[in-house]
Amino acid sequence: MPVRILSKPGPGSAWLAAARPATLPAAVVPVLVGTAAAMRNGFFRLGPFLAALVASVLIQVGTNLANDYFDHEKGADTSERLGPIRLIQNEVATPRQVLRATVL
Repeated sequence: MPVRILSKPGPGSAWLAAARPATLPAAVVPVLVGTAAAMRNGFFRLGPFLAALVASVLIQVGTNLANDYFDHEKGADTSERLGPIRLIQNEVATPRQVLRATVL
């Protein structure tokens, strides 16, 4: 059976994976439920809906990146850990870069 060597992901795909898209429904669904309630009662407005949607996604992604940063600082994540890619442990980004992305 041939051995398959996994290469380190490129920076773009690593940052996308670090954002953990699988967690985004937890941010989006409450906004959609609130929007449905607003529509049902005749209070829907596009601007606030879009602002809430974008803000909820950015908060979730920022939280995921903050988790990566602080897990690294505590020593909780090592190169042997399983799960989504960690930018710092896989040497895709420095701790400072991840912290900056968290704040932005």
